Amino acid sequence: MKKLLTKKRIVLRCFAVLALMLIIGGCGEKKEAGGNKQEDEKASESSHDADSVKSNSSDSEKVYDGSTNEPNVFELDWDEFKSRWEQNLNSLGRPELGTIENEQEKESAYGLLKSGTLDETELFGLSANTDRDTGKIITVVASGFESEEGIESGNSVFFAASALIDVADPTLSTNKVLELTEKLGLYGTITDEGQIVIEENGLIYTSMAQETNDMGPLVSLTIQKAAE
Repeated sequence: MKKLLTKKRIVLRCFAVLALMLIIGGCGEKKEAGGNKQEDEKASESSHDADSVKSNSSDSEKVYDGSTNEPNVFELDWDEFKSRWEQNLNSLGRPELGTIENEQEKESAYGLLKSGTLDETELFGLSANTDRDTGKIITVVASGFESEEGIESGNSVFFAASALIDVADPTLSTNKVLELTEKLGLYGTITDEGQIVIEENGLIYTSMAQETNDMGPLVSLTIQKAAE
């Protein structure tokens, strides 16, 4: 129990740090997945894991698909984002990740930082920087610790990160969401890469894996608007 409580505190701190760090420092250089022998080998090794995640997504009816006129996440405030998140995760058959709990709100130099936990373990969560005046989202982050069982267990952090792509830009087709999920290493390979940055449809996606002392990799996906 003590170890679990320690993890909870660390995760909640990490949400805030990751969201602020990426909005202050930007996303760095883009690293597109694929294109060389080593990466092709990794893609082959992770194909079974990819199929496992794809089956979770493709077997369920998707709420937002490429034909929608729904705005992207940066036109939403925190409450609107939570509603879309819950609807989407329920449709994907993961209602345990659909409710954002233990919400916190903190002042930052860029507005209000809002965060909450997902899943009964509370070791995964979402956070967003929001504009102090309009309440609209500036940056949104999904993060958590990789489970000991790995991706085949339906690991919440990887699934939540993939779902965040879907929620952030509802104009993306299911195939495009799965393509971005793979490129960003969200079938588990991001733990070997450290960081991958991709720009798609005016949004910048940054996946990261940071080693911790004794808790396994802290995995995150941050999404923000590309510079106009």
